[in-house]
Amino acid sequence: MRCKELVIQFFLPIALYLLMAACSQKSVDSQPPTVSETAPNYIYGQINDITKVQVLNVNGQYEKLVFHSPGGYPSGSMVIADEIIKHKYVVDIDTLCVSACAEYILPAANAANAANKDVGVNFINKPIIGFHWNAMMIEHEMRTGIKEGVQECDFSSSQQLKSLQVLGNVNPAFWKATLKKLGTSKFQYQEDGSRCPKIKMGFENEYWLPTSNQLSVQFKLNFNGEVCADDFDFCAKKS
Repeated sequence: MRCKELVIQFFLPIALYLLMAACSQKSVDSQPPTVSETAPNYIYGQINDITKVQVLNVNGQYEKLVFHSPGGYPSGSMVIADEIIKHKYVVDIDTLCVSACAEYILPAANAANAANKDVGVNFINKPIIGFHWNAMMIEHEMRTGIKEGVQECDFSSSQQLKSLQVLGNVNPAFWKATLKKLGTSKFQYQEDGSRCPKIKMGFENEYWLPTSNQLSVQFKLNFNGEVCADDFDFCAKKS
């Protein structure tokens, strides 16, 4: 199937929902989830305090974790990433993994299994893998766009994410490719009484959905399976 570029328009918020629905349809040759969706190691939904506790409670009782997630908070994502590395979990991605899920969970799985030279990421049901802005992108834009006050800003989230991606042997500069795919961008800075100015961002596209080739060559991720963006017609069709 000929590949085309897949981005989600920021001004069409329903598009991501429709695309998720389209990719949720099981194709004839797709595989079912490797564990029951009610299993303790099936992590469904936003990465937050609830899913963080769920992963902590698994505590190495399973060899793998299965994720279906639209992303979430960096702090919780980092805790889950540390757990993946600690217990050397294999990670299956079922249908959806965007935002913090893609930025944190995929590199952690790479890091967890690098020592054994095993592939730690399996894509199930041609999942949507999506990237948008991240902490490293914000740090770069603030350091280049703010003349005063940047020295007061806390970039610990950016540093943690970069360290994780380096540890996972993926490309920590992948955010630069993502920024280009997001199209026209606009960054505004405003004072709110704190020492570090606040940043407001706007992009032409809300998400970039890379193909398997882009994930392999540009992100440097090792994985098994295909992603939704590999088949444009499959991924873009309406359910």
